[in-house]
Order: sequence, then structure tokens, then C-alpha cells
Amino acid sequence: MEAQIFQVNQLEMMQEIGKKEYICGWYHSHPGYGCWLSGIDVTTQFFNQKIGQQSIAIVIDPIKTISTGIY
Repeated sequence: MEAQIFQVNQLEMMQEIGKKEYICGWYHSHPGYGCWLSGIDVTTQFFNQKIGQQSIAIVIDPIKTISTGIY
């Protein structure tokens, strides 16, 4: 919840000073577990989209990516 509050505050501050950029999404890693959205990730994404903008979520697994030799 703290991250969502920070994001809303950031967006409001950007609007106040006339910035046209916006936060387009978020990412994090699941090292060794694969690339998938956990239940917590789905909830986070739900709240990001409720803020009123399109948002992308990216999950990376650096361990499995490196082990494939394709990166």
C-alpha cells in the first residue's frame, strides 16, 4: 500500500509542475521461480490500474534467463 500512496503522490506532484510524463508500469524479479504474476502482483497491478491509467507489469527471472544462454 505504501508504494501505491507514493505513486499517487508522485503523479500529483508531476501534474502540479506541468510534467506530461506519467508512470507507465512497474517491474520486479522472481529469481529462480519463473516469470509469472503472484497473487500479490495481481493485486498490485489492480491498484495501479485503478489510479486511472494504463499500467504494465513485468516480472523477470534473471537466474532462469541466464541459464538459457539467451539474453
